[in-house]
This record gives sequence, structure tokens and C-alpha cells, in this order.
Amino acid sequence: IHFIEAGALLNLFGIVHRDIHQGNILVDDEDVPRIIDFNLAIPVHSVVTDKKLQHSYNVNTAQEPPDSTLVNAIMLGYNYDRVINSIIDKKAIIKKIRNVLGVSSEEQRASLEKFYLESKSVKAGNSALWFSNYWRTIDSWAIGVNIVDLVSKLSLWPEFVSTLKKNRSKLFPVLKRLCAVSPTRRIDCVQALNYLAPNSFIIRKYGKPWIAKVGDGGI
Repeated sequence: IHFIEAGALLNLFGIVHRDIHQGNILVDDEDVPRIIDFNLAIPVHSVVTDKKLQHSYNVNTAQEPPDSTLVNAIMLGYNYDRVINSIIDKKAIIKKIRNVLGVSSEEQRASLEKFYLESKSVKAGNSALWFSNYWRTIDSWAIGVNIVDLVSKLSLWPEFVSTLKKNRSKLFPVLKRLCAVSPTRRIDCVQALNYLAPNSFIIRKYGKPWIAKVGDGGI
């Protein structure tokens, strides 16, 4: 919940971190996760160009959502079929999502292909337009896959498995939507927090107008 609250605050204040991986998450003495290293962060109301968003093509960067990998690859001249197949078949965190959350590769591939065919910004390799359309779900992907990775590791401990069984019915639907390969199916962290902890101070103080504007995600 603390981790998703951090993502919700980023959403609400219009900041996209873009690099939330395990090395950029610290846990304090009270077991509260803190996101650090805002070197790649972008305020959403600043001028964002393709040049600012372009980077080397690496399908296995876990914190990068599939739609980001795809639009960047198209901008660099890669064939979309090749990129989608690489994401679904070779991206390690995608495989872990399937193992932990019970999502099929066929479902993931069809969802990402549908998104590509319907997205003018991605088909054109226009990362700036893609960013303006889907910025809300960039960090929520990274937070979702970090939680999935943690669940996978902790599932080696029987005590955790027992706790997970009690919370699975509420947690897993949220994780499936945070880790959706298409941003049109992915929820942001405010929507996730509103579902998991509607009495959170962040929702009560700041989140209601956000939910009224973008919806609750239909979880």
C-alpha cells in the first residue's frame, strides 16, 4: 500500500519517474518504501520531445512498460511484429507476470497487437504524443511489476503464502491491471489505491477529483 501510495502521489503531482527499479527503492526503519533517483523524471506539463524520450532499445528493461518499448522501437526503425514478439517471448518480467498472475501469452500478445493497431502515436513512432496520452500508467507498470517480482520471491516462504491466500482475491485483480501490457487496459496508481485502500489519506485528501475525472478503472 505504501508503495502504491508513492505512485499515486507522483500521479497527482504530475511527475513521471520513468526508472522505478529495485535499485531505486529504499526501505526506511519503519518498513516504508521510498522511491529515489529522479534523474530521468519528467514533469508532465513540461515540453516533452521525441528526442528527450528516445533511448537504446532493450526489451528486457523490466521497469519500462511494453508500450514504451514499442513506440521507442518504431521510432528507431524496428518492425513492430518483431518487437511485439520479443516483448512477449523474451522479456523476463512478462514471463513472471504470466507465472504469478495466471495471464496467458496469447492474451498478452493479442492485447499488445490490438493496442499497436489502434494507436496512431505508436504506429507513427511519436513518443511525445504517446507520452501525453499514457503518462499516467508508465510508473504504475513499474510499481506493479516490482510487486509481482516481490510476490514471486516471497512465495518461497510458507508464512507469506498463507497471508497471500487471504489477500489474493483483492490484490491480484489490481496487479493484473497494473501489469497490463496495453496502457488502455492498465490502471494508474490512484485508481489502484482507491480500490485497495479507499480510506487512505491520499484518496480522501487528493484522490477524489482524480477518480471523478479519469474513472475508477473498473476493477
